[in-house]
Formats: sequence, C-alpha cells, structure tokens
Amino acid sequence: MRVSILAGTLLLTLAVSGCDSQRAGMFAPTAESKAAERVLGEIREGNFAPIAAAIDPSIKAQLTPDVLKQLQTLLAREPAKSHKLVGNGIEKFNDLTRYGISYEYEFESQWILAQVVLQTRNGRQTIAGIHVQPLPQSLEQLNAFTFFGKSAIEFVFLGLTILVPVFIIWTAIVCWRTPIPKRKWLWRIFVLVGLTAFEMNWTSGAVQFLLFRVQILGAGFLRNGYGPWMLQLGVPVGAILFWTRRKAWVERAEVAPDVSG
Repeated sequence: MRVSILAGTLLLTLAVSGCDSQRAGMFAPTAESKAAERVLGEIREGNFAPIAAAIDPSIKAQLTPDVLKQLQTLLAREPAKSHKLVGNGIEKFNDLTRYGISYEYEFESQWILAQVVLQTRNGRQTIAGIHVQPLPQSLEQLNAFTFFGKSAIEFVFLGLTILVPVFIIWTAIVCWRTPIPKRKWLWRIFVLVGLTAFEMNWTSGAVQFLLFRVQILGAGFLRNGYGPWMLQLGVPVGAILFWTRRKAWVERAEVAPDVSG
C-alpha cells in the first residue's frame, strides 16, 4: 500500500510540475507570438497587403489573396468573444528557425483554432504558413482527461502506467536489500527505468512505439499546453531481469559471504 501511494504521489507531482512548467514557458508572451497575433488581426480586418509582403516565396502560390479572403471569412464572420495563445513551438534547422504559434478564438457559434508559422533565416522573418480550423468546442474541453467513451484497451494502458511504476519501486526496494555479487549500484539504477516506450494519445486513443526512449519509473504523463494528454509506458527490462536472477543471487549468498559493492 505504501509503495502504491508513493508511486502515485510521485507520478502526480511529476505530471503536474511538468505541465505547469510547460504552460509557463509556452504561454509567456514572445515577439513571435505577438507577430502571429498581428497577422491574424490583419486577416480579420481584411488588411492583406502587409501579409502578402511577408509571405515566404516558397508558399506564395498557395497563400493567394483568394485564400486569405477565405481565412477572413472564418475568422471574422462574427465578433470574437475572446482569444488566447494555446501553442508556441519552435524548431531549428541549421540557419533556419521556425515558430508554430496557435491562437484559439471563441465565437458565439463555434471555436476556431488558427496557427501562424513564422520562419527566420539570415535575420529576415517571413510567414511560412497560416492554418485555420473550426472546432466544436475549446481545446481545453476537447483534450480534457476524461474516462467517458474510453475503450477497454485504453483503460488497460492507463492501468499499466500506474502499475508499472509500483512494480519498479517495489523491485528497487528489494534490489537494495538483495546480495548482488557484482555491480550492485548499476542494478539499483537499471531497475528504475523502462527501456523503449509506448505512447498513447488519451484524446484519440492512437498509440505509437518509441524505440529510443528511457522512461524513469517506466511511465509518464505529459501534456503540451492545451494539447492532448500523452501516456507513456516503458518496458521494465531492468526490473524483469532482476527478478529472473534474484533467486540465484540469494542462494549464492547463503553459502558465501556478501562481497557486493
């Protein structure tokens, strides 16, 4: 019981603190987020000239005046009740830096998710994309952590993300007390991690396999801003191998002194 409480408390603390730190960094005002907000405001007002001048040559053929008018129809069909920054990502490729900045607009009849992609190269910033998507409700509601409508597979995955850390913590306690003949300190570290991982999108139920991943305590809960909760489940290879060898170590210690380090 104490082990399960410890594991649950630790996971909850890591999830909340990780989410809080991500939100604090993601939603802090930046020059790029303000620039993206200005772009969306100009679209809503029909002021297309500054946008056309800033469009990157690579997408000039796609982001035509007709497309901008279509975006204006979506963003300015009625007065917005509110809008807020919901995404602020950055990618770097050699001399190019790309920012994906998303704002969510609340209207009387619907919600709109609008993303502006800005890129900077050689000190010049251009618009590399504008995407507008209607939503049935806010991102916070769409990606809320709920049990409604979830399948048996999703509940099993969630259960494993709770049980695997309990198993790993219990194994670590037993490992600490077990007379391991060589490299005991390495085993103490090895049993605490999961190797490779399965990641589930809690909103959609989609699962992907992450081959090169080391997962502390074998599981994790992540959320990027207002995006979906991601459940990560590692394979407790170290803990499993420990239990397959423990009996031999204990039997050996019964007939020989413990010389472990």
